[in-house]
Amino acid sequence: TTNWNKTEQMNSADGQNVAKVDSNDQIYFLIATQDDAGIDYGIVRKYSNDGVLNSTWDFNMTGEFEDNQSDVFDIAVDSNDNLFVVGGGRYGTDTGVNKFFVKKFFVDNATEDPAWNYSLGEGNFNRVKIDSNNNVIAFGLDAANGNIWYLQKFNSSADVQWNTSFTLSDPTADVPTALAVDSNGDIYIGGYGVNLTAPGSERDWRIKKVFSNGTEDLTWNKSFSGGTGNAESVKDIVIDSNDNIYVVGTLNISGKMHWHIKQFDTTGVEDGARWNKTLNVGADATSGNAITVDTNNNVFSAGIGGGTEIDTGLWAGPTTIKKFAAAQNIISACNT
Repeated sequence: TTNWNKTEQMNSADGQNVAKVDSNDQIYFLIATQDDAGIDYGIVRKYSNDGVLNSTWDFNMTGEFEDNQSDVFDIAVDSNDNLFVVGGGRYGTDTGVNKFFVKKFFVDNATEDPAWNYSLGEGNFNRVKIDSNNNVIAFGLDAANGNIWYLQKFNSSADVQWNTSFTLSDPTADVPTALAVDSNGDIYIGGYGVNLTAPGSERDWRIKKVFSNGTEDLTWNKSFSGGTGNAESVKDIVIDSNDNIYVVGTLNISGKMHWHIKQFDTTGVEDGARWNKTLNVGADATSGNAITVDTNNNVFSAGIGGGTEIDTGLWAGPTTIKKFAAAQNIISACNT
């Protein structure tokens, strides 16, 4: 049942959209857009649970950086309902160069916390999560060192705890896409690299685990590929209350790209009998794009069909949402 339906049209180039809910069921929407001159920036809208726009909570990134240019990729809410925003923006004299940023905005009125006006070298933070101690974990792409994966942890006061980076294969083609944190504060990251499973396999899934102290768990250096193709990628990771790790993405199955879900325990053992799932929504090819769990550990995943190109991954729709009970049976589906 649709309770409310809101449209936010900033520009014909509106792109990245992220939604997060705080402890009071207030909903935050991130919209990555452009102005009429083609300058990228981000906007966050805040709505009540019944769909009323909070007009006093007006946040946008235009004017924050040199050339007014910023790429905003993700948001997260801490246990105090403060909002964190990550991406890449242009600072100082480095015209045309994006630098990582993490910003914090107070829950009451979107006032920026000056302690969190954080930036470092050339690159973008693509994903952000908050752990149970309100530490902030940001994951992205270090462009200054050849487009390698970059992971950084901050405490709640904006002090850097550690950072680490990963080169998978060809640094120009390694792309970070997914981040999750378990109940112990251990971190799971995913995305894709090139030719990880075999020479000529092209894009392949890559999943890694990093302990809360910043040390990599080498047993979690996992790569998967169903065959050649340039659309294979991890898209999202979620962890349930029992610390089961669910990974969704696009995988080549029998020559076609398909929505695929895998599940692992914290030691890296895959539940291949019950959770090595390939989902078909009646399309020539499909892509799994998002996954989440509810308080009862039911699993929800969203994907899109209508793809025809194995290499480019062009998806025409429709979007489908599927729900799985703990027993891994599909119990409902919704097409949009």
